[in-house]
Amino acid sequence: FSRHGYESTTSRLIAETAGTNVASMAFHFGNKEEFYYAVLNHVADKVRSDYSHFVNKVQRAHDGKTPTPERAWELIEEYVEQILSIVNGTNQKGSFDDNDVLNLLFREQIVPAKGVRPITNVLCKESEALLNILLMDFWQKETPQVAAIISRSITGAIISFGEHPTFIRRALGKEDDADLEDEIWDTLRDFILNSIKAYTPA
Repeated sequence: FSRHGYESTTSRLIAETAGTNVASMAFHFGNKEEFYYAVLNHVADKVRSDYSHFVNKVQRAHDGKTPTPERAWELIEEYVEQILSIVNGTNQKGSFDDNDVLNLLFREQIVPAKGVRPITNVLCKESEALLNILLMDFWQKETPQVAAIISRSITGAIISFGEHPTFIRRALGKEDDADLEDEIWDTLRDFILNSIKAYTPA
C-alpha cells in the first residue's frame, strides 16, 4: 500500500509478498479493504507507541500544576525531535522502510479505510494537541486558537518536508535519490525552535 497505493495493491500481490495465499488472507481479514484498515491501524499504533513515553512526560509535568516555561521549553524541544525522528525514519527500528509511515499518511488522505484516517489522527491530532498545551505553557498567555495554528504549521512543515524530500534535494542540487544528511534535519529543527522562541505573544 505504501509503495503502490490502494488500487494497485491487489490481494494476490499482498499474499505473494507475505508468502501465503489469497484464501488464507481472506480467512484472516475478509478482503483487501479490511486488510488495508488493519495496516493503517497497525502503523498508527506503532507511531503512537513511539511517542507514548513523551505523552507520559507531558502528563507528569501537568500533574496538578502548570509547568514552568523552562520545563515547557524542554518538552517542546523533545516534541520537535520526536516528530522529526518519525518523519525521517530514525526511530522506526527496522519496523518500516523510512518512508512507509509518510507514504501511508499520504495514501489515507486519498483512500481512507472505512472512512477514517488513523495515522492522520495520531500524527496530526493527538500529537498536535500536546504541542498546543506546551506552547501555551511556554508563552504563559497565549490562546488555544493561536497555539493550534502554530502547532499545525510546525507539524505540517515537518511532515511536508518528509513527504516531498525530492524538492529539498533538487533545491540543494542533489540527485533525486540522494540521502538527506543529518545537518539538513538539524537546520529544520533549529529553524522551528528559533521561530517559536522569536514569536512574541500579543
